[in-house]
Amino acid sequence: MRNLRFWLPTIIGALLTPVFLFAAAVSTGAGHGSYAVAMVLYPVSMMIMVSFAVFAHSDAFVSQTIQTISLVVVIGLAILQFPLYGFVLSYAHLKEKWWLTIAGGIIYLHLLAVAVWLIIAGIMWAVSS
Repeated sequence: MRNLRFWLPTIIGALLTPVFLFAAAVSTGAGHGSYAVAMVLYPVSMMIMVSFAVFAHSDAFVSQTIQTISLVVVIGLAILQFPLYGFVLSYAHLKEKWWLTIAGGIIYLHLLAVAVWLIIAGIMWAVSS
């Protein structure tokens, strides 16, 4: 774990996080755009946000409190997601445990879905131009 090579995926994830957060924020267009990028990049965070919105209380104070707590949780998960992905990949490679390999596979599947979505979006943009 003291080797830089072990921490490289985590560092890359930490460096990419601000770029991905910016892309998700810009794509929403201050509430007037599409949430597609945010859903692709941060599926767990978006599911939590939607679930908190579904279970919102009719009382204004409780609803505002739940919304504030969910926003803190969602932003925290979004900030930690990609560095955590890098750490899990490095640790799975180091320990070679089956459950870590499955976790790494889920991460790779998520990254593949992001790449496919970006390719499809690029093709659709090129066709519509």
